[in-house]
Amino acid sequence: SLDTSPKLHKFTIKNVIKRANSLTGYAGAATSHWALSPGRSGSPPMSVEHKSKTMSFSTFKLHSRVRNNSVALGSGGLETAHQLRLLQNQLMQWRCANARAESAKGNVTNQVERNFVCGWDSLTKLQRSVLHRKLQLQKEKQDTKLDLSVIEQMNPLETWGEMERQHLSAVSNTEECLHCVVCEVALLEAAQVDQIEVILAVRHAYDLTSAIKSMLTALLP
Repeated sequence: SLDTSPKLHKFTIKNVIKRANSLTGYAGAATSHWALSPGRSGSPPMSVEHKSKTMSFSTFKLHSRVRNNSVALGSGGLETAHQLRLLQNQLMQWRCANARAESAKGNVTNQVERNFVCGWDSLTKLQRSVLHRKLQLQKEKQDTKLDLSVIEQMNPLETWGEMERQHLSAVSNTEECLHCVVCEVALLEAAQVDQIEVILAVRHAYDLTSAIKSMLTALLP
C-alpha cells in the first residue's frame, strides 16, 4: 500500500492539471464568445495581443494554483502514508501482543490441565485408600463380633465335656443293667421266677432306653 501511494499522487496531480486546463480552455472560449457577441456593443473589442496576455496570465495563475495544490496533496499523501505506517506498526504490535497472550494462555491452560489430572489422580488414590480402610475396619468389626460370640459360648462348651462324661457313664451303666437283666438271669432246671416282676423290670428298662434316646436326640445339633 505504501509503494503505490506516489503513483496515486501522480495520477491525482495529473487529473487536477487536466481539469484545470479544461476549465481554462472553457473559460477562455466563453470569454471570447461573450466579448465578441453582438449584444456587447458598449465594450470595445479586445485585441489579439491583449487577449494573449490575459490568457497567459490566467494560465500562469492556474498553473501556480495547481502546483500549490499538488504540493499540498503531496504533503498530505506523505502524512497519510506516515499515519498508515504508524497504524500498521500498531497493528503488528497488537498482533504480537495477542500472539504472546495466546501463547501464555495456552501455557496456563496446559499447566491447569496437568494440575487437574494430578489432583484427580491424588483424589482417586485417596478414595481407594479410604475404601481399603473401610473394608479393613469392617473386617475387624466382624472378627470382633466373632470373638465375642465365641467367648460367650466358651462356658457352655466347657460344660459340654462334663455333660458328655456324665452321659457316657449313664449309658454304660444302663448297658450293664440291661445285660444283667437279659443275659445273666439264672434259668436252670426247676428255677422259678415271678413273671410280673420280670415284666415290670423289662418295661422299666424299655422306658429308660426311650428316655435316653429322646435325650440324645435333643442334645444332637
